[in-house]
Amino acid sequence: MKITSNHFKALFYTFTSASDMIRRIKRLGSKKNDLILWADLVYWRMMGYDFDDYLSFRFWEKDSKERKQYLSFRENTRWALNVTPGNVVDLFLDKSEWNSRFHKYVKRSWTTTNGLDRQSILDFIRSNESVILKPLSDYGGVGIRKVTADDPDLEESLEYILAQKDLMMEKCMENHPDLKRLAPSSLNTIRIVTVVDRKGKVHIPAALLCMGSGTSVTDNYHTGGMACPIDITTGRLTKKATGEFNTHYERHPFTGIKFENYLIPRFREVLEMAERIALEIPEARYVGWDFVVTPEAIEVLEGNIPPGEHITQLSAGPIRERLAEWL
Repeated sequence: MKITSNHFKALFYTFTSASDMIRRIKRLGSKKNDLILWADLVYWRMMGYDFDDYLSFRFWEKDSKERKQYLSFRENTRWALNVTPGNVVDLFLDKSEWNSRFHKYVKRSWTTTNGLDRQSILDFIRSNESVILKPLSDYGGVGIRKVTADDPDLEESLEYILAQKDLMMEKCMENHPDLKRLAPSSLNTIRIVTVVDRKGKVHIPAALLCMGSGTSVTDNYHTGGMACPIDITTGRLTKKATGEFNTHYERHPFTGIKFENYLIPRFREVLEMAERIALEIPEARYVGWDFVVTPEAIEVLEGNIPPGEHITQLSAGPIRERLAEWL
């Protein structure tokens, strides 16, 4: 095999990423030798577990048998794509097509900017007072911006929209007061993971409340947000929320509200909607659905194939064996 500069770049990236992860692990209390940790990180990465898996699931505290109970990044992606037809995956990746297909669950006004002139974009913003801009094909909270009709920088925002391609504009939704008070700057969503087994039965292994930092517009786990598991039986939050890099919170860092036993409004209705929507396209067998509870209704924000293995197993615990049985 010919060694190229790309191989050296990949090696350098692995080394620097592992070194950074070791520093984070040490801050979480690990007493293991750096060299042992580095070798362990690289070995389990070769086994399909990325460095975030190692950190999120605290692998340095677990033996090999315990680690293998967790679904890895590589397996999570492979299993989801193996059981989902390509055209269904494509549908879930295209926000515009997805909104159209699931229109009975999407009540908010929305449009794409493709082919719209300046006045049409301005009219949409003014008619909805405030809108969220999303790239049609990106995910993970990347590229999301909020624009309001009375924004003093509205002209700048219009120039940005006109310069972009493939943007979606959606009317800003507002959370139910009991969810808004937890993290007031973001739209806080309920993530429900559904699995449709080989017999067509819907299973719900995980439910979480995703919240922003208190100052961010998005609630995404990878953009400063956090996720707190919801007890599926009671509809109440559990003790701790987790942010990126395995940061734990018993209270929201911005509002100071305690998570444990916090009641999620209309949670039973959210679960019922998740079971219905999971069967809209039964071929979408393993999905993470994001629901929004507003003062008036429940809406579906989007569906994700695959749902992230980090956030799912923060709620459900090791899920590998159950997924193997269902899928």
